[in-house]
Amino acid sequence: MFGETSRIPVDLLIASAMQDRYLKAPVKDIASIDLLISDQDVRDTQTGMDFQVARKLRTNRIDVASFVDMQYLREAQKEIGEGKYPALSQIRVER
Repeated sequence: MFGETSRIPVDLLIASAMQDRYLKAPVKDIASIDLLISDQDVRDTQTGMDFQVARKLRTNRIDVASFVDMQYLREAQKEIGEGKYPALSQIRVER
C-alpha cells in the first residue's frame, strides 16, 4: 500500500528494507535483538523524513530526535536480557 501511494519506486523501497537490520532477515533468537536507537539511527531517520518533505509526501518537517525516548526501549532491552519475553512463535501481527 505504501509503495502505491508514496510515488517512490518499489525497487527503492525493497532496497531500503534490505538495509534494515530486522527486515532483511527473520530474527532467529529474540535475545539477539538490539532495540536501542543510536544517534546514527536518528540521523538516518531524519534524512528519510526530510526526503519525504522534499518530495511533497509530507507537508511539515518533523524533528525525529524530539520523538525518541529511550526509557521504554532500555527497559525492554533489560527484560530481554533477563529472559523475560514471549517465544517469537507467540508474537502475531494483526492486520
